[in-house]
Amino acid sequence: MEGLTIKQLRFSEDGNRSYFELWNGPFGPLEYSLAKYQPRETHASLQGVTDAIVGDWVGSASSPWDQPREVSFSFHSDGTYSASSLVSDYRALGYGSDDDSPYKAYSINNVLDNGQSEGEITVWFEGSNTNVGALRKLEVSKDGKFLKFEFWHRNEFGPIKYVLMKN
Repeated sequence: MEGLTIKQLRFSEDGNRSYFELWNGPFGPLEYSLAKYQPRETHASLQGVTDAIVGDWVGSASSPWDQPREVSFSFHSDGTYSASSLVSDYRALGYGSDDDSPYKAYSINNVLDNGQSEGEITVWFEGSNTNVGALRKLEVSKDGKFLKFEFWHRNEFGPIKYVLMKN
């Protein structure tokens, strides 16, 4: 993901489409138009969700108190993750550090009857300073191309909603 930049992110008036340009260093733009995420058949098992989330993702984060912003996530099979905001002066999870750390961990611990999953994610600041937040309404499409979830700070402040596609 190094060198990729999303520019000119905008949304249709009805909120059903997003448009943006993707630049790779000086090369671009590649113009994208994405339809609003529509839930698809999801993974029914905890292991299925845990396996499907692993990989590199790029997309948007939105919250009740901020403008939508572009983010990237890499979820690793060992339960750690990397995340960064592609917009300066923002953090991928709203706070903490976007730098990598072995303290940055996630776990998926429940699959609900509606196909959504729940879990936890540890936000790292520096040293050993961390906070654990909730992952809610997590869905990975059956084809593994789309990921959607909500992040709740300390399980009560939020949500920051993420809509990502596999990179």
